[in-house]
Amino acid sequence: MALLMEPGSEPLTEGEKADLDAIAAIKESAAREYREEGNQFVKKGRKHYPDAVDCYTKAIAQMGALSPPNPDASVLFANRAHVNLLLGNHRRALDDQDPANEELKKFLAQVEAQQRERDLKRAKVAQAISAAKDLAAAIEKRGLRLGKAAYQQLTGVKKPKLDEQGVLHWPVLLLYPEVMSSDFIEDFPETDMFSEHLDLVLRKFSTFAMG
Repeated sequence: MALLMEPGSEPLTEGEKADLDAIAAIKESAAREYREEGNQFVKKGRKHYPDAVDCYTKAIAQMGALSPPNPDASVLFANRAHVNLLLGNHRRALDDQDPANEELKKFLAQVEAQQRERDLKRAKVAQAISAAKDLAAAIEKRGLRLGKAAYQQLTGVKKPKLDEQGVLHWPVLLLYPEVMSSDFIEDFPETDMFSEHLDLVLRKFSTFAMG
C-alpha cells in the first residue's frame, strides 16, 4: 500500500500513484482548512493569536508531508511569522522567514533591542517600588512619623534609605543659629552615635579657626 511506502521511494504501480495523489489532495485540503481557520483567529484579535499560530503550524505540518513541497507552504510560514511578531515572539518569527531576508533580520534586531530596553526599565521601576515599600515598612516598624521636608535649599532632595542589612540611613542637617551656619550629613546610619559625627564637625571647626 502507498500509505506504508518509505519516504523518497517511488510508487511502482498506477494504483499506488493514484493513492499518493489522493493522500496529497487530502493533505492540501486539510492545510487550506487550517490556514483559513488561522486567518479567522487573527481577525478575532490578539486574544486568539496563539490559536492562529497553532492552526498555521498544523497546516505547515500537512504541507510538509507533500512531495514535492507545495509553494503555498511559504505563505503559511509568512503568516505564522507575522502572528508571532505581533505576539512578541521575535525569534520564532525570524525562524519562519527567509534566511536571506536581511531587512527583516535588521528589523527584528531593532525590535528585540527595544524590548530589552523596555524590560530593563520595567525591572528598574519594580526594583524602585520594592525598595520604597521596604523603606516604608522599616520606618513604620520603628514607630517613626515623617513630616514635611524642610531646609531643602540647604540639603537638596535627599531621602532616607534602607541598606541590605536593614539599617536606616538618614540625611541629617545640623543648624547653628548663633553663628548662622549649618552642617549637612548626607549619610547618617541609625547605628551611629551623634557624638561620633559631632566630633568630626568640631574638629573641622577647630581646624578652620586655627587656620
